[in-house]
Amino acid sequence: PRQKEAKVVANIDANVDSDAAERMMPPKTKKPKRSLSAYNFFFQAERQNLLQGLSCQGKKPRKSHGKMGFADMARAISAKWKQITPQDKVHFDQLATLDYERYQKEMAIWKEEIKDFPELLP
Repeated sequence: PRQKEAKVVANIDANVDSDAAERMMPPKTKKPKRSLSAYNFFFQAERQNLLQGLSCQGKKPRKSHGKMGFADMARAISAKWKQITPQDKVHFDQLATLDYERYQKEMAIWKEEIKDFPELLP
């Protein structure tokens, strides 16, 4: 992205007034984060529940909670996800739907902001 911005900036004529130059500059906004799935929301909630119930197991790896490895945690959470009822999944499906709607709105705004800069589109 920085190289693309530099090319756009390099193409701006030095004789153009500053207002016109600002309109020709690419926007500073970043692409919105994509929406999370129902499983992602479930994983976040279960991770918090799981970690609260565990105590630290000695040596703590860098920037880790030191309670449980990620692979073990993922296995435990995915097993719970497979066992919950459809009624329990409804809550997480609703969260995922709301997050998808947020993503769609933010993407529409982002695309509108960068429509004058096709080289910035993925």
